[in-house]
Amino acid sequence: MRSPSTSTPEGFTLVEITLALGLFALVAGLGLGFGLGNGAAGRFRREESTLIGALRLARAEAMRNVGRAAHGVHYDPGAGCRTYRRCYVVFKGDRFEPGASGNVEFESNATVQVAWPDRDPIFNELDGTAEPAVIGLAQGRRSNSIAINYEGQIDAR
Repeated sequence: MRSPSTSTPEGFTLVEITLALGLFALVAGLGLGFGLGNGAAGRFRREESTLIGALRLARAEAMRNVGRAAHGVHYDPGAGCRTYRRCYVVFKGDRFEPGASGNVEFESNATVQVAWPDRDPIFNELDGTAEPAVIGLAQGRRSNSIAINYEGQIDAR
């Protein structure tokens, strides 16, 4: 004699699939909302980090007495950069010379506004001292200033 067969349905019901898709859409929407603001913040932090890196490189090169000369950083918002549209240029000597062979360029982000001092920051050879300067960065509601003191120390506020 045969026993009655009990069959269980295989697969998912329409309600289960709809619920899973709705949950997925909710999680994806929340993740996208949080991610949009991080892009601008990330670009601002990278710009700040790039500028500080260029300043530190110029000071280190001056203190190591590379080329027996002072080193500085120039900001070029226009077409003076060889590689990038906007850039920070680490240069050797008492003043910036466009196209000099020892110039090192760092790309600047076009979405971040840079308030550059009247004179390029220049670090003296051997001791790394400098004329005090303040460089401002701004993007939307974010802003920060990077200060250089007489001793050549670089401070992001």
